[in-house]
Amino acid sequence: MKVIGVEKNIFPDKKNPKIDVELYHFHAAEPVNQKYGVGHKPVSFWLSYSKASEMFGDPFSAVNKEIIVYFNQFGKVAKVDIVK
Repeated sequence: MKVIGVEKNIFPDKKNPKIDVELYHFHAAEPVNQKYGVGHKPVSFWLSYSKASEMFGDPFSAVNKEIIVYFNQFGKVAKVDIVK
């Protein structure tokens, strides 16, 4: 799938509202299986600043990169591989 956009969001922490949490919302598009349709379908996922910077360096540099996202059994991002 290809990353087509990244949004930075800042939220107050649930446990301590004086602390802000920085999250990145990644928007991607992946091809629809030709057996079922044509075109691309949207995929989105959230990463914390620390995870996003660990995986991409600068989170905004992920735009236009081909990636593979692996989710854990709870539906959270476990790993992101950059294909190119």
